Formats: sequence, C-alpha cells, structure tokens
Amino acid sequence: MTESDLSELHQRALWRSRRGMLELDLLFRPFVEACFAHLTPVTQRAFDELLNKEDVELLALVRRPDQIPDYSTLMQAVLHFRKTGDRDSSLAHLTTIKKRPKDPMADESY
Repeated sequence: MTESDLSELHQRALWRSRRGMLELDLLFRPFVEACFAHLTPVTQRAFDELLNKEDVELLALVRRPDQIPDYSTLMQAVLHFRKTGDRDSSLAHLTTIKKRPKDPMADESY
C-alpha cells in the first residue's frame, strides 16, 4: 500500500467514523483523529473493516469487545483511548494485531 493509499484510507476512516449514533461518534472520531496515522497499515485496514459494521454491531462490540476476536484488541485500544486520551498507551494495545489470512472458503460475492 502506498502513502497516497494510506492517505485515502485515513480520509475514509475520518468520514466513516461519523456514525448515526452519538455514542459511536464520540468513541471513534477522536480515535481516528489522534491515532489513525500512527497505526500500522495492517491495523489501518482492520480498523477500516471494523467501520464497515452496522452501528448496532459496533455498539455491541463497545459493550463486549471480546465477542468478535478479530476486533477485540482494536476495540480495547479505542476504548482505552476514550477513557484516557493517551495515544501512546492506547496504541500499545495493538502490538498483538497481525495480518489475518484471507479465508479461501469465504464467498465475497454476497
């Protein structure tokens, strides 16, 4: 992924962090503004995938971040940032995110 792609991904994350629920706006928007540029490309893509979720799913993840293991660490970092406002300690939560292999059995045509 090139720098211009990351810039586009960052802009998309900023736009998509504005949700239909105020609670989610207050959670995701400040994280994107303060932390997104400091995420690894793999984590940026994972966050982009996370923002594809419906508001109801995201709210459920806020309440129980461990219910979708692929996003558990990322949600914990977002929640930590909301609680503390400390970018560095929030990003420290993300050291365990690795590139997830594509599931060859997943049918993306739907």
